[in-house]
Amino acid sequence: MDAWKRGRIIYAYLIWVVFKATAAGGLFDAMNSLVEELVVEAGKNVTLSCPGVTEDSLVYMLEWRADGMQLLEWRANGMQLEHANRGTVVRSHQNRVFLSLKNYALQFHPVTAPDSAKYECLINNRSTPEAIIKLIVQDVPDPPERPLITSFTSKSVNLSWAPGANSHNNPISHYVIYTRVDEDGSWDKMKEIVTSTNATFYTIENLTPFTVYSFRVAAVNAMGRSKPSQASYYIITLREKTVSRCAMTPQILPRRRIK
Repeated sequence: MDAWKRGRIIYAYLIWVVFKATAAGGLFDAMNSLVEELVVEAGKNVTLSCPGVTEDSLVYMLEWRADGMQLLEWRANGMQLEHANRGTVVRSHQNRVFLSLKNYALQFHPVTAPDSAKYECLINNRSTPEAIIKLIVQDVPDPPERPLITSFTSKSVNLSWAPGANSHNNPISHYVIYTRVDEDGSWDKMKEIVTSTNATFYTIENLTPFTVYSFRVAAVNAMGRSKPSQASYYIITLREKTVSRCAMTPQILPRRRIK
């Protein structure tokens, strides 16, 4: 076989490799998979467009993934589509996430903090998306852990707690401490204590001696205040030592003559 024929065979083979890679979306798409970041507020309705897909695109199979896991899939009933609604949604999600059959966008009604993820829209069996959408959903923090009373006196308590599991893409700025007097007292009877930092410890002062107290804590970020934590275990502040009247009242001794 001469060099010219070998060259033609190699050229044809390379054309075939490029065609297969392009059809699978693995050669060029890998280089073009940009990351688009979208920051939204929890509770809003959000739509994620399928990158590179329009109403005129020929789509016979489509899959949305979140962090690599299949979220939903759509398949056309026939290879030739005249109307976008000729198809079947194979899987939906929690009756809150939907696929728009008009432009294959992913819709959240509404979006929640756990929806934060990297989303991929794969069409026609392509293995790599044209772009990745990084959805960041901001919400109020999770409640802190149950506060612990590390020490106390007759009029003060040292309180400590751990932050909640997730601040939902927005840092905690400070905390609010609730105080309850007596075992069945009301949480809104005592004034709330607002800390000045996000430190997870605080000294509560000006308490009443020999009184039952419990406490709970809420975290605050730019999105608002979390639900309160579980209440701390009850404590009774210490008694104050009383001074007897004998010790407080000076005694007058009888006058004695000095010889």
